[in-house]
Amino acid sequence: MPNMPKISESEWEIMKVVWRQSPLIAEQIVSQLSNKIEWSDQTVKNHHHTSCGKTNDFPDIKSNRKGLLQMNFAIKIKNKIRSLVAVPMATLIVFGTIGAPSTTPVAMAAKTAGQTDSIESVFKLSSDWGLIQAVNKGLVTKTNQSVTKNGVTVTVKEILFDEAQLTVGYLEHVAADRKQEPLFRPVIWNGEEMHSANFSDAVQIDDQTTAHFLTVSNMGKFPDQFEMKLREVRVPEADSSDLWELAIPVKKVTKETTVLKPMMTKSSGDTTYTIKEIAITPSSTAVKFELKHPKYAEEFRYHPAMKLEDETGMIYEDKGLSFGKYKPPTEEGYSNEHVFMFSPFQTVPKSIKIGFVHDRLLFEYEAKPERYEAVVEHKPTAEKPIVLKRSKSGLVKINDIRYGKDKTEIRFQTEGPDPYRVSLWLKADGEEWFALKKVVDPKTYTFVAEFPALPSNAKLTITSTEIREPNYVPELAMTIPVKS
Repeated sequence: MPNMPKISESEWEIMKVVWRQSPLIAEQIVSQLSNKIEWSDQTVKNHHHTSCGKTNDFPDIKSNRKGLLQMNFAIKIKNKIRSLVAVPMATLIVFGTIGAPSTTPVAMAAKTAGQTDSIESVFKLSSDWGLIQAVNKGLVTKTNQSVTKNGVTVTVKEILFDEAQLTVGYLEHVAADRKQEPLFRPVIWNGEEMHSANFSDAVQIDDQTTAHFLTVSNMGKFPDQFEMKLREVRVPEADSSDLWELAIPVKKVTKETTVLKPMMTKSSGDTTYTIKEIAITPSSTAVKFELKHPKYAEEFRYHPAMKLEDETGMIYEDKGLSFGKYKPPTEEGYSNEHVFMFSPFQTVPKSIKIGFVHDRLLFEYEAKPERYEAVVEHKPTAEKPIVLKRSKSGLVKINDIRYGKDKTEIRFQTEGPDPYRVSLWLKADGEEWFALKKVVDPKTYTFVAEFPALPSNAKLTITSTEIREPNYVPELAMTIPVKS
């Protein structure tokens, strides 16, 4: 592969972690590598930054195994590493939502190796509130196709295919006698093109089993009905002589779907956005747009961000940006189509308001996000919460802590300019954990985060991070009618 970027052995160790469980924040990568390699937190973050400087030239994508390896290597470095280290200048967050807003939880689900067959729904293990709603509404196709290769069994359990997205939920079970973890990523093939997941999420069920959720934005990308092929792709260093493939027929669900084609354009200076299509489904809201900007705002250091509200002012979760096909710049600059994904509306609104940020990205070491801590000195309630007062991001109100045999749950509400951009860490007895939040009630911005089981008398400290409000450009704001 003559055009493959060269990285050091230490950088490759980071890439192997990201390959298995992307996207990850720096702290999570540190925790996974600390037992294997004597690196400091700053060393890992420095490798993030230097690796990003080696991602300018990527090979063309070809529909063969060599091309698959090239594509996934390029995507994992260029798109996924980018989500680890870069955030909008006005938005100080510990992890970005570029390409995928979700991270792998540290706490394990309450299942053992012999109990995975009893899982009612793989999608319900996900942090994606829209996936859970789709399951509750009966819009998910259940399947049970599996393949076993080299001590690894992959079982596809559920598929959601609507106008906004194609999501595959599968279990990966690694045999107990397998010495090395699998180093592969599935891609979706529709007969004409292959698609690596735009967004991914994973939940560890036990020491050998992990639930994975792969999402590719749709918006006309796939035919309404086709034979989807889930193909294995391995890292370049792995043996690729025995790859697996699963063929599964899929049909698009159109129930409760609204499609708009507003073709609305707004400009600010030399940047122009055109909203081409909006798909409103029970699982998510997808917004396809074209972005035109000059050469100086090159793709890596300048990046779009979008905010979605309904007519009542309720904000919806930004699930991430799905990059369209890259087109090299002309003399006028860049012109590319992308798709932003958001959590679903509970009811179809009368109108939606879209705000845009187009700002220079900062690396984490440049942003220097502040952390705020609160010591747990009493059992919090809705009437007497534990409050994290972030100076610019608003409040995080801890309303309940539940101590269970298999996990510790923290329930909280957020108040502020962007209620979804919040992360929680839990410290106890010299250890610290990060957990993925799940939406409990989007109307009140109520969430739950699950951590490892702890005794009720443990001395806990809850930590969150400062998040500054993005600087949405007034000239780019759009209000789009949905229904009269």
